[in-house]
Amino acid sequence: MKYRKHFIIIFLCFVSISCGPEGEKYPPTTPNATIVRPEYTDRSFLTGDPCTPPCWYGLKLDVSTEDEVMSVLETLPFVDPTSIEIFHPGFHDALTEEYFTATRIYVSNIGNGSIDVTIAGSVLKLIHSGLNYEITIGEIVNQIGPPDVVYTIPGGESDYCSVDIIWLDKQLSASYNIYSSDSVEQCEAIGAGESIDQNTIIPAVGYIYQNWLLAMLEREAAVSWSGFSE
Repeated sequence: MKYRKHFIIIFLCFVSISCGPEGEKYPPTTPNATIVRPEYTDRSFLTGDPCTPPCWYGLKLDVSTEDEVMSVLETLPFVDPTSIEIFHPGFHDALTEEYFTATRIYVSNIGNGSIDVTIAGSVLKLIHSGLNYEITIGEIVNQIGPPDVVYTIPGGESDYCSVDIIWLDKQLSASYNIYSSDSVEQCEAIGAGESIDQNTIIPAVGYIYQNWLLAMLEREAAVSWSGFSE
Protein backbone atom coordinates (compact mmCIF):
# COMPACT_ATOMS: atom_id res chain seq x y z
CA MET A 1 0.00 0.00 0.00
CA LYS A 2 1.31 3.45 -0.93
CA TYR A 3 0.21 6.79 0.45
CA ARG A 4 0.30 9.90 -1.71
CA LYS A 5 2.51 12.77 -0.56
CA HIS A 6 0.25 15.69 0.25
CA PHE A 7 0.12 15.77 4.02
CA ILE A 8 0.13 19.38 5.30
CA ILE A 9 1.91 19.83 8.62
CA ILE A 10 -0.48 21.80 10.83
CA PHE A 11 1.23 21.94 14.17
CA LEU A 12 4.34 23.69 15.36
CA CYS A 13 6.87 20.91 15.94
CA PHE A 14 7.32 17.23 15.17
CA VAL A 15 9.86 14.51 15.61
CA SER A 16 12.37 14.88 12.82
CA ILE A 17 11.95 18.60 12.16
CA SER A 18 11.89 19.39 15.85
CA CYS A 19 12.03 22.76 17.42
CA GLY A 20 14.58 23.62 20.04
CA PRO A 21 14.15 26.11 22.89
CA GLU A 22 11.99 29.10 21.99
CA GLY A 23 10.92 27.51 18.72
CA GLU A 24 14.05 27.43 16.58
CA LYS A 25 14.32 24.37 14.33
CA TYR A 26 17.11 21.89 14.87
CA PRO A 27 17.91 18.47 13.36
CA PRO A 28 18.10 15.23 15.34
CA THR A 29 21.13 15.31 17.60
CA THR A 30 24.35 13.92 16.17
CA PRO A 31 25.57 10.95 18.25
CA ASN A 32 28.51 11.60 20.50
CA ALA A 33 31.78 9.98 19.38
CA THR A 34 32.69 9.52 23.05
CA ILE A 35 31.71 6.16 24.55
CA VAL A 36 28.80 6.60 26.96
CA ARG A 37 28.33 4.05 29.72
CA PRO A 38 25.15 1.96 29.26
CA GLU A 39 23.49 3.32 32.40
CA TYR A 40 23.63 6.79 30.85
CA THR A 41 21.84 5.79 27.65
CA ASP A 42 18.18 5.32 26.83
CA ARG A 43 17.60 1.94 25.17
CA SER A 44 14.09 1.38 26.48
CA PHE A 45 12.51 1.50 23.02
CA LEU A 46 14.71 -1.50 22.12
CA THR A 47 14.55 -3.51 25.33
CA GLY A 48 11.02 -2.77 26.55
CA ASP A 49 12.46 -2.07 30.00
CA PRO A 50 10.72 -0.62 31.98
CA CYS A 51 7.90 -0.58 29.41
CA THR A 52 7.42 -0.97 25.66
CA PRO A 53 6.52 1.86 23.25
CA PRO A 54 4.34 3.83 23.19
CA CYS A 55 5.00 3.78 26.93
CA TRP A 56 8.23 5.59 27.97
CA TYR A 57 9.45 5.05 31.55
CA GLY A 58 5.86 4.74 32.71
CA LEU A 59 4.67 7.81 30.79
CA LYS A 60 1.80 7.34 28.33
CA LEU A 61 0.95 9.49 25.32
CA ASP A 62 -2.39 11.32 25.58
CA VAL A 63 -2.60 10.30 29.26
CA SER A 64 0.36 11.45 31.39
CA THR A 65 0.34 14.94 32.89
CA GLU A 66 3.05 17.60 33.10
CA ASP A 67 3.68 16.79 36.76
CA GLU A 68 4.18 13.11 35.90
CA VAL A 69 6.57 14.00 33.06
CA MET A 70 8.64 16.23 35.33
CA SER A 71 8.81 13.57 38.03
CA VAL A 72 10.17 11.03 35.55
CA LEU A 73 12.69 13.40 33.93
CA GLU A 74 14.14 14.33 37.30
CA THR A 75 14.96 10.69 38.10
CA LEU A 76 16.32 9.29 34.82
CA PRO A 77 20.03 8.43 35.12
CA PHE A 78 20.88 9.56 31.58
CA VAL A 79 19.31 13.02 32.01
CA ASP A 80 21.05 16.06 33.46
CA PRO A 81 18.26 17.49 35.68
CA THR A 82 20.09 20.80 36.09
CA SER A 83 19.61 21.50 32.37
CA ILE A 84 15.79 21.42 32.36
CA GLU A 85 14.25 24.33 30.45
CA ILE A 86 10.52 25.01 30.05
CA PHE A 87 8.81 26.94 27.23
CA HIS A 88 5.19 27.62 26.28
CA PRO A 89 4.65 27.52 22.49
CA GLY A 90 1.42 27.02 20.60
CA PHE A 91 0.29 23.57 19.47
CA HIS A 92 -2.27 22.47 16.88
CA ASP A 93 -3.66 18.95 16.99
CA ALA A 94 -2.85 17.42 13.59
CA LEU A 95 -6.24 15.70 13.26
CA THR A 96 -8.79 17.90 15.05
CA GLU A 97 -6.94 21.21 14.43
CA GLU A 98 -7.64 22.21 18.03
CA TYR A 99 -5.25 24.85 19.32
CA PHE A 100 -3.54 24.60 22.72
CA THR A 101 -0.96 26.56 24.64
CA ALA A 102 1.59 23.85 25.15
CA THR A 103 4.38 23.20 27.63
CA ARG A 104 7.70 22.09 26.15
CA ILE A 105 10.31 20.63 28.45
CA TYR A 106 13.84 20.46 27.09
CA VAL A 107 16.65 18.67 28.93
CA SER A 108 20.16 17.54 27.99
CA ASN A 109 21.35 13.95 28.17
CA ILE A 110 24.59 13.01 29.86
CA GLY A 111 27.29 12.81 27.18
CA ASN A 112 25.26 14.25 24.32
CA GLY A 113 21.74 14.24 22.95
CA SER A 114 18.59 15.68 24.47
CA ILE A 115 15.01 14.98 25.47
CA ASP A 116 12.33 17.32 24.15
CA VAL A 117 8.79 16.77 25.48
CA THR A 118 5.53 18.47 24.48
CA ILE A 119 2.47 18.56 26.73
CA ALA A 120 -0.75 20.04 25.27
CA GLY A 121 -4.32 19.93 26.46
CA SER A 122 -2.84 18.93 29.85
CA VAL A 123 -1.48 15.60 28.54
CA LEU A 124 1.71 14.28 26.97
CA LYS A 125 1.77 14.52 23.16
CA LEU A 126 5.34 14.15 21.86
CA ILE A 127 8.73 12.93 23.04
CA HIS A 128 11.81 13.61 20.92
CA SER A 129 14.92 11.79 22.13
CA GLY A 130 18.29 12.64 20.61
CA LEU A 131 20.42 9.56 21.25
CA ASN A 132 23.85 9.81 22.89
CA TYR A 133 25.12 6.57 21.31
CA GLU A 134 25.39 5.25 17.76
CA ILE A 135 22.86 2.79 16.36
CA THR A 136 21.77 1.87 12.83
CA ILE A 137 18.28 1.35 11.47
CA GLY A 138 19.27 -2.25 10.75
CA GLU A 139 20.04 -2.84 14.41
CA ILE A 140 16.75 -1.28 15.45
CA VAL A 141 14.70 -3.37 13.02
CA ASN A 142 16.52 -6.53 14.11
CA GLN A 143 15.48 -5.87 17.71
CA ILE A 144 11.92 -4.56 17.42
CA GLY A 145 10.78 -5.74 13.99
CA PRO A 146 10.02 -3.98 10.71
CA PRO A 147 8.33 -0.57 10.70
CA ASP A 148 5.14 0.25 8.84
CA VAL A 149 5.65 3.48 6.92
CA VAL A 150 8.26 6.08 5.98
CA TYR A 151 7.51 9.81 6.09
CA THR A 152 9.78 12.40 4.48
CA ILE A 153 10.01 16.18 4.79
CA PRO A 154 12.12 18.03 2.20
CA GLY A 155 14.19 20.90 3.57
CA GLY A 156 13.54 23.18 0.64
CA GLU A 157 16.43 25.61 0.21
CA SER A 158 18.29 24.19 3.23
CA ASP A 159 19.75 21.19 1.33
CA TYR A 160 18.49 18.54 3.72
CA CYS A 161 15.75 15.94 3.91
CA SER A 162 14.21 14.65 7.11
CA VAL A 163 13.19 10.99 7.21
CA ASP A 164 10.91 9.39 9.82
CA ILE A 165 10.64 5.59 9.89
CA ILE A 166 7.46 4.80 11.82
CA TRP A 167 6.04 1.84 13.77
CA LEU A 168 2.32 2.64 13.98
CA ASP A 169 1.33 0.36 16.88
CA LYS A 170 4.32 1.50 18.90
CA GLN A 171 3.70 5.17 17.99
CA LEU A 172 7.46 5.23 17.51
CA SER A 173 9.63 7.01 14.95
CA ALA A 174 13.32 6.55 14.14
CA SER A 175 14.55 9.76 12.52
CA TYR A 176 17.53 10.99 10.53
CA ASN A 177 18.41 13.85 8.18
CA ILE A 178 20.13 13.81 4.80
CA TYR A 179 22.44 16.77 4.18
CA SER A 180 23.64 17.00 0.58
CA SER A 181 23.29 18.97 -2.61
CA ASP A 182 20.92 16.30 -3.96
CA SER A 183 18.85 15.98 -0.77
CA VAL A 184 15.67 16.98 -2.62
CA GLU A 185 16.13 14.14 -5.10
CA GLN A 186 16.92 11.68 -2.30
CA CYS A 187 13.87 12.86 -0.36
CA GLU A 188 11.64 12.33 -3.40
CA ALA A 189 13.09 8.87 -4.02
CA ILE A 190 12.54 7.72 -0.43
CA GLY A 191 9.12 9.35 -0.45
CA ALA A 192 8.28 7.33 -3.55
CA GLY A 193 9.21 4.06 -1.83
CA GLU A 194 12.95 3.66 -2.40
CA SER A 195 14.57 1.34 0.17
CA ILE A 196 16.86 2.64 2.93
CA ASP A 197 20.39 1.41 3.63
CA GLN A 198 20.37 -0.73 6.80
CA ASN A 199 23.64 0.92 7.91
CA THR A 200 21.99 4.35 8.15
CA ILE A 201 22.74 5.88 11.55
CA ILE A 202 19.66 6.88 13.55
CA PRO A 203 20.43 9.86 15.82
CA ALA A 204 16.92 10.31 17.24
CA VAL A 205 13.71 8.51 18.12
CA GLY A 206 10.30 9.94 18.84
CA TYR A 207 7.05 8.96 20.53
CA ILE A 208 4.07 10.38 18.64
CA TYR A 209 0.52 11.11 19.81
CA GLN A 210 -2.19 9.07 18.10
CA ASN A 211 -3.96 11.89 16.26
CA TRP A 212 -0.77 12.76 14.36
CA LEU A 213 -0.56 9.21 13.04
CA LEU A 214 -4.26 9.17 12.13
CA ALA A 215 -3.91 12.47 10.27
CA MET A 216 -0.84 11.20 8.41
CA LEU A 217 -2.71 8.10 7.24
CA GLU A 218 -5.89 10.02 6.42
CA ARG A 219 -3.93 12.46 4.24
CA GLU A 220 -1.90 9.68 2.61
CA ALA A 221 1.35 11.37 3.59
CA ALA A 222 3.68 8.37 3.84
CA VAL A 223 4.77 5.31 1.90
CA SER A 224 4.80 1.73 3.12
CA TRP A 225 8.11 0.35 4.41
CA SER A 226 9.87 -1.40 1.52
CA GLY A 227 12.67 -3.09 3.42
CA PHE A 228 16.40 -2.45 3.11
CA SER A 229 18.38 -1.75 -0.02
CA GLU A 230 20.97 -4.33 -1.07
